[in-house]
Amino acid sequence: MSNDESGTMPRTVLLFSGHMIDAPGRKQPRFPADKESIARNAIVDTLTQAGAGPGDLAICGAACGGDLIFAEACLARDMRLELYIPFDQPTFLANSVDFADANWHERFLAAKAKATLHVMPDELGPQQPGEEPYGRNNMWSRTDATTCGCWNLPRASVRRRSSSFVFGMVKVATDREGRGT
Repeated sequence: MSNDESGTMPRTVLLFSGHMIDAPGRKQPRFPADKESIARNAIVDTLTQAGAGPGDLAICGAACGGDLIFAEACLARDMRLELYIPFDQPTFLANSVDFADANWHERFLAAKAKATLHVMPDELGPQQPGEEPYGRNNMWSRTDATTCGCWNLPRASVRRRSSSFVFGMVKVATDREGRGT
């Protein structure tokens, strides 16, 4: 996790983890593409309730679906954005973005252009045998969220069920007394 250009710590850190859009032909629907607007509305409502805006930091993955929807909603609020991916970019795009078709690839590139991109193998080293890359990536982003001068985790935790999928967001206070918000 990084400070902004001025070296200022964020007012609040919002950490998000959600589902990818279902792959074509998925037998058990979890996040069908036609539910994107429901997810977007739920995320925007949650950001509004959290009072998210300029001076705040959003941390998430960059996969098609919840991650990129969250990233776009945060960028629309002029928040700083950090994206965490578990593989080098070509591998990540193949595994977590491009399979969903639509315009997810372009949306990834647009979010990345306005964000700080963290690539797990570059920053943490290679994956160990038997290590689950997505779980490692989630733990890494959570650890970074808590090491930015944030002492109380979680300050508030939001877990919402919207249609057939669930997303989660953790709001982290940014001072020792928990007065981040």
